[in-house]
Amino acid sequence: MKKILFVAAAAVMTFASCGNKTNGNNNGTDSIANSTADSTVYAGVLPGADGSDSVTITLKSDSTFTRTHSGSQTETGKYSVDAKNILTTVAGADSNFYAMTPDSLTMLGADKQPAASGLPYVLKKVAK
Repeated sequence: MKKILFVAAAAVMTFASCGNKTNGNNNGTDSIANSTADSTVYAGVLPGADGSDSVTITLKSDSTFTRTHSGSQTETGKYSVDAKNILTTVAGADSNFYAMTPDSLTMLGADKQPAASGLPYVLKKVAK
């Protein structure tokens, strides 16, 4: 459960990074996903069952992401952001959810709610 939550948090961070890109279109939408450049990076240390895990999520303007755990395990896939600024990352059969703000991604559970444990599953924006 903690690993799933950790992966979800990482995915949210990645999505938030790409969600702040500017694509040059003015189509009347005002979401985080339409407000940044080529890629956005989120990083942080998330709690896990086997100790903490350093996670970096890079969201790219082409709706793809890369999530790296503790510097070695890497996942790639596609992401999307809904009208409620919930970032969804999909890598293979695994989907993860993150609540996006302009400066962070907060990992959510499969029910798209924050962890009941109250532990900090937050990745901060470090670059765009």
